[in-house]
Amino acid sequence: MRKKKPTLPEPMNRLASPFPIGDASESATDAESLLQHLPWGVVVLSAQGTVMRLNQQAATWWGAPQQDLQGQPLEQGLGKGLLPADLQQALQQVTSSDQRPFREFFLPHCQQWVTMASARHADNWVVYWQDITAQKHGEHLHQAQQTASDTLLRRTEAVANIGSYELELATGHLYFSDGLFRLLGEEPGAFTPTSALLDARSHTEDIVLVEQVLARAVADRRPYSYQRRIYRPDGQLRLLEAHGRVECNELGQPVKLLGLVQDITERQQAAQELLRVKDELAQRAAESYATLYNTMDEGFCVLEVLFDEAQQAIDYRFLDVNPAFEKHTGLYKAQGKTIRELVPTIEPLWADVYSRVSRSGEPSRFEANVESMSRWFDINAFPIGTLPDRHVAVLFTDITARKQTEQALRESDDRLRQAVELAHLGICSWDYRQHLMRGNDERFLMLGLDPSQEVLPLAQAMALTHPDDRAMWASIHHQVETRGEFQATYRIVRHNDGVVRWLSEVGRVVEWQRNKPMRVSSVLLDVTAHHEAAEALRRSEEQFRLLVTATSDTVYRMSPNWTHMEHLIGKDFLADALSPTPTWTEEYIPTTDQPRVQAAIAEAISRKIPFELEHRVLRADGTVGWTHSRAIPVLDEQNTLTGWLGAASDVTARKQAQQQLLAFNADLERQVLERTRALVESQARLQSVFDSTTTAVTLLRAVRDGQGLLVDFEYVLVNAVTQARYPGQSLIGQRHGELHPGSYHTVILERFVAVVETGRRADFEVYYDHEGYNHWFRLVGVKLGDGLLYTAEDITARKLLEQAQIKSYTLLQESEAVAGMGSWDYDLGTQQLMWSDGLYRLLDRPVGSPVRLQHFLDAVVDDDRTTAGHLIRILTAGTSSFDTLLRLRVGDEVKTVRFKAVLLPAAPGAPERVLGVCLDVSDVQRLEAENLALKLDQHKELLLAILQAQENERQRLAEVLHNGLGQVLYATKLHLDQLGTPTLLALPALASLHQQTARLLADAMQQTRTLAHELVPTSLVEYGLAAAVRDVCRDLSTPQLRVECHIWGEPQHLPQPIQVTLFRLAQELVHNIVRHAGASQATLELEILPNGVSLRAEDNGHGFDAQEAAEGLGLRTVRDAVALLGGTVAIDSSPEFGTHIRLRIPLPLFS
Repeated sequence: MRKKKPTLPEPMNRLASPFPIGDASESATDAESLLQHLPWGVVVLSAQGTVMRLNQQAATWWGAPQQDLQGQPLEQGLGKGLLPADLQQALQQVTSSDQRPFREFFLPHCQQWVTMASARHADNWVVYWQDITAQKHGEHLHQAQQTASDTLLRRTEAVANIGSYELELATGHLYFSDGLFRLLGEEPGAFTPTSALLDARSHTEDIVLVEQVLARAVADRRPYSYQRRIYRPDGQLRLLEAHGRVECNELGQPVKLLGLVQDITERQQAAQELLRVKDELAQRAAESYATLYNTMDEGFCVLEVLFDEAQQAIDYRFLDVNPAFEKHTGLYKAQGKTIRELVPTIEPLWADVYSRVSRSGEPSRFEANVESMSRWFDINAFPIGTLPDRHVAVLFTDITARKQTEQALRESDDRLRQAVELAHLGICSWDYRQHLMRGNDERFLMLGLDPSQEVLPLAQAMALTHPDDRAMWASIHHQVETRGEFQATYRIVRHNDGVVRWLSEVGRVVEWQRNKPMRVSSVLLDVTAHHEAAEALRRSEEQFRLLVTATSDTVYRMSPNWTHMEHLIGKDFLADALSPTPTWTEEYIPTTDQPRVQAAIAEAISRKIPFELEHRVLRADGTVGWTHSRAIPVLDEQNTLTGWLGAASDVTARKQAQQQLLAFNADLERQVLERTRALVESQARLQSVFDSTTTAVTLLRAVRDGQGLLVDFEYVLVNAVTQARYPGQSLIGQRHGELHPGSYHTVILERFVAVVETGRRADFEVYYDHEGYNHWFRLVGVKLGDGLLYTAEDITARKLLEQAQIKSYTLLQESEAVAGMGSWDYDLGTQQLMWSDGLYRLLDRPVGSPVRLQHFLDAVVDDDRTTAGHLIRILTAGTSSFDTLLRLRVGDEVKTVRFKAVLLPAAPGAPERVLGVCLDVSDVQRLEAENLALKLDQHKELLLAILQAQENERQRLAEVLHNGLGQVLYATKLHLDQLGTPTLLALPALASLHQQTARLLADAMQQTRTLAHELVPTSLVEYGLAAAVRDVCRDLSTPQLRVECHIWGEPQHLPQPIQVTLFRLAQELVHNIVRHAGASQATLELEILPNGVSLRAEDNGHGFDAQEAAEGLGLRTVRDAVALLGGTVAIDSSPEFGTHIRLRIPLPLFS
């Protein structure tokens, strides 16, 4: 908007001298003082150009003292001062020229602007200088601001692709901004804008529409908007949208149109492209649905619920089924048949379930076991079609395998829980960042704490550690942060009884964040017994050393290969060997016994078994005796021989007692027999354990070639599950590779060989498609001797389920990306929320970042926050499903998102999770709003046209009554008056008839005037609706009927069509009361409401039948008029209380 230029002082063309000129008298002292203190400069020149007088301000601007200038010729005085050349020239022209222009001058020596004016006084000239420095600064500032404003406007128009215009209504002058020239494809100022030129460039269909919009805007003095298609010089057709207002003068008369224009071609094209894309997506969705229907793994059917005469569900008929239906149910050619025709033994509850869905209209999702089919199904039933059809759609999946797997998992969890309880293991979950630990009951019982404590602070755990072992925690922290796992053994002092216990703890980091451990899981075992055993072993070794010293048996130590006797304490039985002796065999073993001893030693070395032999020895006294020698191998952690420890007893006397030796042998044979029998029983028990498990278990022995390489496996032991796969065939003794040659082409044989050769356990999954299997297996193998024991579990069902889940997840991601939607899953038990990738994109958050319910609430706009909080409470309580719209602020835009959630029960009636979807419907909402606004505008225009047509017709009828029928009746009266002659009056019958006719004619003329007045309500036009309604009540009141009128609010602000309609309705209601009610009192109330108008009429008459009266012309006219405005009519009538009619008319259409 341009600022007004500051007003400069009016030029002083006609000035009078404010002080005496010429010789001054003593009485002029006051005038002289006033002259010297004036803020203007005043110079008096004689006609000859002499400086007669000047005040102090003039001397200051002149740049010379007063006394040096007064009385001096002007030429000399100008030479003494600092006046600029243009001002000097202007002073010289004062006395020499008749032209005395009003000019502005700049004084450089004092940096001021002045204006100069002059006037003649007697024979002298008076020159006035006035300071305008402040005005000049304001003018410069205004010019700079105006330049900046124009620059900003041009930049704004260029950036926003907009322009503006002004249209003078009186002159038709049209002004275009630079931006509007560019919108028309022209350079600014390329042509002189006119309405005709603009119409010539416009699309022909838009010219009349734009003229109508502008005409209505000028008539109503209201803001306006329109769209106009224009052709640019290069032939482009562009769509422009204009918004403007009418500017009025002080009298309220429109004088100018101001408008802002924007090029919306691309936006319109984008909207059309969006509609095209939506249509294309809808077509693709229909095609995808048909493909999905025939190829999806889930079974689907549409059925009709059948009821008996008592409306009890008794059966249901299949109207449509997909191919997967037959695969899951085993029911073939089911379409058109009832379930009892297909499965006569079907449980009755299914008909009841589908009956509830069809009657209530609510979907039902549940899992159920169909005993007649021996299968479990996940079923989603929902109504389709209209309620009388009783049709239900059922989407279901066979989850028998999953149920069996869940049962197996529960049993496995029970076994694991029992194992943990039997082993007395403490389980701990350590929040490493918060220094808090949680564990099972055993964990707290180990520390002597109450398990109800649930949370164990790290400080308390350290405090319960034995003081000598508390340094172990620093090592634990170091292991966790550097290796991600730890091992520690330490003592604790139990809290409840002060007993010291040894604990062994092993843990691993299970959650990292930014390379820092967040959560650690560990297992604790009370190893007090182990430490006590170790301590007992130490004491036992000490006692053993004492025993060796005290025993009479010979004790010796040998090298790993028995080449050296490293030490021997003979105890007077054999000669001592206190240093390694390589010739011990010659020194202690008779020559004839050496081969037998060496053979026994060689066997013990090769098998790493204890050496035990009775043989002859050379005793310390040189005689030959018998000894019972026994040595055990000493092995390191790698199972390598490091030496032998042995003891030898003098059994010479026993050898001599042969009888005792035979008895000993008999007893030994008996023990061997018993042990053999126990071994057979143990093997039988092992076989029964194998046969009782549901997993295939097989024991294989390695088959090696001449170089010792493992080339195959031989079956040693199998359980019943394994044997069942080979009916009529014995597996024991057969080669694995011969039965399964396909294993040479998979990783199975390679992994089995690695188990035997390395001793490491193998656990892997493999797809085996040889020998007609085509199954997935999980194989677990452990080394057992020179072979392995492995289990084989058929996991085909689980693998197929995983593949289906992956496929479904991929389809969900693609659907979310196309539809602009996302899904979420809320666990009611753990209160954890998970988002799909589509929801992360929809709400503009990093994919995979942590999410909480608060994120939904933070994004909601303030107006929807109450609704969002209510939905959050419903969601966390898990009480019901919901489907609603919320507006979310995402970045710089506000999106309208549809939130829909359903409960997913773990079992019927027990909700466990809430599954929801979020769909961006912003474009849909916007298009619907635009469509609604367009429809409202069209309805408003139609309504205004109807109302205007009605008023025009009433005005025409009023003119016909007044100018036509009224004139005819008046002429008739004139003729009738001429008949009133004395001759006529002499006849009584004719005189009476003449009077009656005159009275009827007068009544007809009065009713004609009244009707014409009612058809054209002049009081409504001149005084407003309130006065017009009060006139209706006053004019129609009679001595027998008093009509009271009440007006609430300010009806003058209502739109003119509404005022006219309300006046007509008030007329009709009061007329009906006067004509038909037979009442003595009546009330008419008009109330202006925030969003509508209420008109109420009430009387104490005899009432009427609302049904019969509805057919009458009066009430039908009222109903039609109110319905046309989108309002409602309420009627309450009875003989006792009279009639009450209330009309309500909404106003948003005219807002």
